[in-house]
Amino acid sequence: MAPNNSRLNLASAAIRPRMWGRMMLSAPSGGGKTWTSLVIADTLHDPEENPGKRALLIDTEKESGLTYADVFDFDHLRWKAPFDPRQLADTLLDPSLHEGYDVVIIDSFTHFWRGQGGTLDIADGRYTGWKDARPAQVDIVEAILECDAHVIVCCREKQAHEQVEENGRWKVQKLGLEAIQDPTFEYEVNVAMTLDMQHNLQVSKSRTNAVPVGTQFKSGHAADFAVIYRNWLAAGEPVADRADTQALIDSFKLIEDVAERTKAKGVFLECFGRPEFLLVTKLDEARTWVAETIEAANGGAVTGAAVTGSEEPPDEPADGPPAANGAAGPTATPDAAAPNVGAETDRSERYRQAVAAMSPDKVHAMLEGQALSTNGSPKQKAERLVKFMVRQAENAAQAATT
Repeated sequence: MAPNNSRLNLASAAIRPRMWGRMMLSAPSGGGKTWTSLVIADTLHDPEENPGKRALLIDTEKESGLTYADVFDFDHLRWKAPFDPRQLADTLLDPSLHEGYDVVIIDSFTHFWRGQGGTLDIADGRYTGWKDARPAQVDIVEAILECDAHVIVCCREKQAHEQVEENGRWKVQKLGLEAIQDPTFEYEVNVAMTLDMQHNLQVSKSRTNAVPVGTQFKSGHAADFAVIYRNWLAAGEPVADRADTQALIDSFKLIEDVAERTKAKGVFLECFGRPEFLLVTKLDEARTWVAETIEAANGGAVTGAAVTGSEEPPDEPADGPPAANGAAGPTATPDAAAPNVGAETDRSERYRQAVAAMSPDKVHAMLEGQALSTNGSPKQKAERLVKFMVRQAENAAQAATT
């Protein structure tokens, strides 16, 4: 039996939750990315499960998506340069997106990699430029993974090459086509597919045996794939209602000590995972754990209503902006320096000053508590936390006016 402080005590039987689709579709020019993504989106869209919601096409291809507006029913968002991945991340995490859409197509995601203002543009061809470019890429990847909708990203393709040695000489050898995007992005999606010039689909990466790698769908059969994919996504255990998980996370504000509050959030993530994936069968256990944690931290009793959402929690001193999707915001700013979300001031500078006053260990703990990347130098981590706090403040300010 593992000792009480062992991480092994957190292990439990693996149960797959219902999931949002995370798909990459790549093809050369003329391969049919836009049409195929709309076919798949039309099938993933579920008017019964998500009444009143629609599909959204974020179009960087000079409104090419409108070509198919007489065939498919979707909303269209034209995106002109600059193609800043951080702005796209903000859009995907906008609370109003979840309210109006259950499928999002990004066509073309390639522009946010190598287009004007994209990740490569931020790096500016300099090794040191990646201190800003890599966090920007991390932001968009995390936003795609956290988005409360199916996400289909379309990428252009290019010819891939490698240098090989043959008979003592080096030569360039063609490897086929590859997506024009960060080479590691394919690891983040649950399905990646390629289209050839005859519009045939082939699975190039998959996390499901329902459509294993190498599976092909002939031209005109993209909907067949989408049905299989949709059924696999929906086959997992049902997750808790968003209102219930929001009440759970909001209740952490009842922990008076900032350090204890941050620690409790981190332990919650270790025990129950990300709140948006909390299973219905785990909801009561999570409520009990949160109530007991609050009581232990404050040295007094806490009513069950604090974690059931049956009544409003009492007012607390401001401890940072509430996070998107109802999660409690980062508690990095001390009460005396807590920003007024509605004030017409420079949020970035105020949060930057607050984060600068923290130790590197505390910044690291804050990132872990919000399930953000902890990679990079102390300066990069501090800037990542600042960006996160600013984004949550802006979301909160927008929500307060609607």
